[in-house]
Formats: sequence, structure tokens, C-alpha cells
Amino acid sequence: MGTYREFCLTGNEHPQQSLKFSRMMPRKRRRLTPLNAVQSKPSFSPADTSGSLTVVLDGNSSPVSSKYFSEEKRTSSRLGTDFFNQSCISLAKSFLGQILVHKLPDGRELRGKIVETEAYLGGEDAASHSKGGKQTARNTAMFMKPGTLYVYQIYGIYFCMNVSSQAEAHLGAKQLLRCMTRKTGSRSVENQKKQYRQFFGEGAAVLLRSLEPLQGLDTMRQLRSTQRKGSAKPLKDWQLCNGPSKLCQALAINKSFDQKDLARDTAIWMEPGSEAPGEQAVVTAARIGVSYGGEWAQKPLRFYIRGNKCVSVVDKKVEREQGAAD
Repeated sequence: MGTYREFCLTGNEHPQQSLKFSRMMPRKRRRLTPLNAVQSKPSFSPADTSGSLTVVLDGNSSPVSSKYFSEEKRTSSRLGTDFFNQSCISLAKSFLGQILVHKLPDGRELRGKIVETEAYLGGEDAASHSKGGKQTARNTAMFMKPGTLYVYQIYGIYFCMNVSSQAEAHLGAKQLLRCMTRKTGSRSVENQKKQYRQFFGEGAAVLLRSLEPLQGLDTMRQLRSTQRKGSAKPLKDWQLCNGPSKLCQALAINKSFDQKDLARDTAIWMEPGSEAPGEQAVVTAARIGVSYGGEWAQKPLRFYIRGNKCVSVVDKKVEREQGAAD
């Protein structure tokens, strides 16, 4: 049996609004722990303490961190959403010198420094998969949050990897506007759709075109050899990732990586490079293999590190012109 006790919570100004709580209180007295007693340390050890809340139990115990207060799952150091949340051209340039990492299922990590990129702006960019703001099942990742991977297949066997930039679109609203256009076809709805695109963006993304291999080169070479003929010459280090499909082969990237978030995924992410290339070290040239884009094929939307042997295509004419201008 217990003793019935009533507790009243009230303020000084409005006692009539007090709240009453009743419960059965046991007669047995509880032993109080002395204030100066040393509490035991927790038996668990959180795996991920980056960006988390830290609690110190007492002067002798170790800090305890909870991963549940962490906004993003992080490795020792990785680029977060804030980094990817910039305009497409700016992001394409900012990628140069950063490190792309793929952690294989067996725990091995493959690393490469980004040395060449291309920007695809969407909207009026006739070379972009999202030209005119067109969204399909294939290019959905281009309209997702900054830092989302867009991986697509070419020639039925090769893959290319892109990263979405700041031009993020709200998929639900975009689909609604598309349905409205189909039903009415009115000019007013088309104007609404145009205004929407101006505000939210057209689905822009950056193609990762070439890497400089840094870690796991033997594994990269094995992965590349599966796509080559048996009589082909052994690949040199600089040939492992010097092209968009080559780097996907070398890092074991396929369609399953489409729509993965580089800021949160546990298997693939980006880390900051040791040093970003200076402005004079970056060459700005036309993109490769986009002749179908008309005048957009000649737009200077490809960026690469001057003098890096891993760049897929060197534009010597542009380098001379830019060198003279500098």
C-alpha cells in the first residue's frame, strides 16, 4: 500500500489556474547518492561523435556524445550541404582540388582528386539533360537538393557521374505546374511555370570528368581491366580516371549511386583537398562531346587544372590565349 499525496503546481499571480497531479507514493525511502560520489562511466561508445552534443558526467568521466543530435552523418572530414549549395559554375570550379571517396563493401577506400569538371546549367543550356526545365525519371536527381548524385548510363555499358548544384527545384510544385499545363494549356499557366523556374532553378548539375588517383590504385586498375580487352596494355596511373566513364569504372560507380546524397551517404562522399588551385591554374574551355547543343557546345563551361596529366582533353589553344591574357 502507499500513501496518497497531492502535488499542486501554481504561480503567484494566478493560483486558480494551478494544475494538480496525484499519484501513489511508496512508503519505502529511496537512498540518495551523495553529491560527491563518482558515477560510473557509460558502457557504450558511440561510433559517430562528429557534430554531436557532448555531455560530461563529472570531472573523472569521459565526455559522452550522442549521434542523434548530429544533423549529418560525417566521416573524419567531409564536405557538407553548405559546400554544394552554390551556383553550378561556381560549384564546378570549387570541385577542382577536392577529394572524391568511395568506401567499398569490404572497407577499402578509393580516393581521387578532382581535376576536371563541366557545368550543365539546365534551362536554356541545350547540352543539358534538363534543358527547358524538363524533368524525367532519368534526370530527377538534377532537381534534388545540392550535393545529390546524378548517375546515368551511356552506350548501354558506361556510366557518368554528376552532382546537383544550387538550382534546386521543389518536385511536388513542379509536377503540379506540369499537370496544370497539360489540362489547360493556357498562356497564364505557362507564365506561372516560367516564373517558378526563375525562382527555383532549372535543375543544374556538375559532371565530374577526371580524377587524379590518390588511394587504392591497384584496385582501380583491376576494376578498369574488367572493361578492357585482354590484350590491352597495362594502364598507367594517370590513365585510370582520365575521363567521366573511366573514373566511374575505377571507383566502381554504377546506376545504384543515382540520387545518393554526398553530404550524408556512408559509402561515397567528398573531402576537402589540401590546397585549392589558384585562379591562374584553372583553364576554362568548351565542353567535350556536346556538339548536339548548337551554340551551347562552344560555351566555356569546362574547367580543369592546368598542367595536370590526368585531364582528359587539353585545349592548348585556349591555354595559350589565357596564358597571354594573364
